[in-house]
Amino acid sequence: MIAVAALTLIGSALWPAAEIALAQLALRGGDRVAQALAVARSIERITPAAMLLTLALQLLRDASRCRAQSRARFRAIAFLALTFALGPGLVVNGLLKSVSHRPRPLHTAQVMGVGDDYRPFYAFDGACRRNCSFSSGETAGAFWMVAPALLTPPQVRPAAVAAGLAFGAIAGAIRIAAGAHFLSDVAFSALAALLLILVAYRILRIGDDPSRADALRPPRAEL
Repeated sequence: MIAVAALTLIGSALWPAAEIALAQLALRGGDRVAQALAVARSIERITPAAMLLTLALQLLRDASRCRAQSRARFRAIAFLALTFALGPGLVVNGLLKSVSHRPRPLHTAQVMGVGDDYRPFYAFDGACRRNCSFSSGETAGAFWMVAPALLTPPQVRPAAVAAGLAFGAIAGAIRIAAGAHFLSDVAFSALAALLLILVAYRILRIGDDPSRADALRPPRAEL
């Protein structure tokens, strides 16, 4: 997925007309599609935060029940909280949206026929002044679901990671179909979120702790 996101960004930089054409195509769904997207978005928006809160409470409870594994549980909490706060929070919503100035597809003349000029994701000189298109905060939050997937037991981890990636891809598709983001906005958010998760996974040495691998498995009773 990281390679796909990177190649997508390169492609959108080299062939912006393709990205514009995709945005135009995505907006042809009509009112029924828009209503369905609104329902799907409401679910997709709250799921990552609800997951973070639920898992943090579970890990705190497990740490209190088994002091031998409490350190691993607290590291898992730090991993989840930091990747969520830094990725969707600081990098995307806190920084990029305030400095990118990229108009959303719905506000772009090349997509809608009226509005501001289309700007590539790397330009940072568009007409948007707040809550801009680059990059997608909701997509970054959706791809964050890969982080808890990495804490699942080894036998289910590949399926959990695949589900997290699919959740992120669906969330990005919803935002594109709603005319809220270009493909490159979604691709960058996926790339940023996944790279941050992998870096935090290494820095916090999550994979070096055998008890970490099953952080979401209930701990054995302390003897």
